[in-house]
Amino acid sequence: MESDEPRTNCPPKVTKVVVGVDGGGTKTECCVMDPHMRREIARGNGPGSNVNSVGELFAKASVEEAVRMAIEKAREALGEIQVVSVCFSMAGVNREEDSAKMKQLFKGLFPTGVPLLVNHDSYAALASGTEGSMLGCVLISGTGTCAVAFAGDGTVHRASGWGPMFRDGGSSYEVAKHALAAIARAEDGRGQATQLTRSFLDHLCIETTDDLLTWAYKPQQCSDIASLAPVVFQTADRGDKIANSIIHCAVDELIGSIQAVLKRSGFADSEENFPLVLAGGVLSHDSVLVRRLLEAIKQKLPNAQVVIRPRSSCVGAAWIACASM
Repeated sequence: MESDEPRTNCPPKVTKVVVGVDGGGTKTECCVMDPHMRREIARGNGPGSNVNSVGELFAKASVEEAVRMAIEKAREALGEIQVVSVCFSMAGVNREEDSAKMKQLFKGLFPTGVPLLVNHDSYAALASGTEGSMLGCVLISGTGTCAVAFAGDGTVHRASGWGPMFRDGGSSYEVAKHALAAIARAEDGRGQATQLTRSFLDHLCIETTDDLLTWAYKPQQCSDIASLAPVVFQTADRGDKIANSIIHCAVDELIGSIQAVLKRSGFADSEENFPLVLAGGVLSHDSVLVRRLLEAIKQKLPNAQVVIRPRSSCVGAAWIACASM
C-alpha cells in the first residue's frame, strides 16, 4: 500500500571546490580546497611538469595524473563536487605567451566555463608561506631556481630561473653538474682529488668513473642529474674541500638572486621587514646548503623575515584560486 506522504526528490548535495596545481621540474602536486573554509580536502601528485624540461605532452600527462588523483579523493570524501576556480602555478611559465599556451594545453581537464589562471610557480610558492598574501619575496631552489619579489605597487621582479641552458646557479641541477665536473678534473689530474668521486660511485652503485661517464650520457631528464645534489651536501658535511666550495658558490648565487630582486622592487631601500619564503626541494630539507644560506641571509638581509618549509605550494596555488573567485 502506497504512503499518502508527499514524495520529495532532493537533488544530491554539490560541494563547490577550487583546485591548485604546483608544477615543478621534479614533481607535480594538486590540491582540492574548500574555498569558504580555506581547508584542504584532497591532494594528488604526478611526475615533473616543467614544459621546458619534459615537453608539452609529458607536462600535460603529469598535471592530468595529479588532478585526477586529487579529484577522485575529493569525491570520495565529499560526494558530488563542482570545480569553480583553478590556478596552475608552473615552472617554465615565464611570459604571457607561455601562460596562454599552458591555459590552452590544460583547458580540457575541467568543464568549459571554469576560470583557469596560469602563472609562474613562484606565485604559489610565495602564497604558501604568507597565507595567500602576494607581498614579499620568494626564493625557489629545486631542479631549477629563481628569486621573485612581489612589490606593494603590484609589480613583480624576477632574477634567475632562465633554465639549465643559462645556468640556474644554486639549483640542485647546477650543484650536481659542478660536482660531476670536479670529479672529471680530479680523474684527469687537472684538479684536486675529492671524496665526491667515491660518493657518486657508491650512490649510483657503479664501480668506475668510466661507468659514471656512461651513466651521465644516457637518455635522462634534468631531474635525474639534480637528484645527485644531496650526495654533494652529504660529502660537504664530511669535510670535503671541493664539495664545500660548490656549496659556497651555490649560496653566493642564491643570495645574489635575492639581492637583485630586492633592489629592483624597493624592498632593499625600505627599513620595514618583509617575508622571504624559501621553497623548492633543495630548501625544504635540512642540509649544509640551507644552514649556510640562512646564515648569509641573517648577515646580509637583516629585514628579511624568513619562512622556511612553508605549506606545499599546491596549497598556495589553491589559495590564489580562492582569491580569484
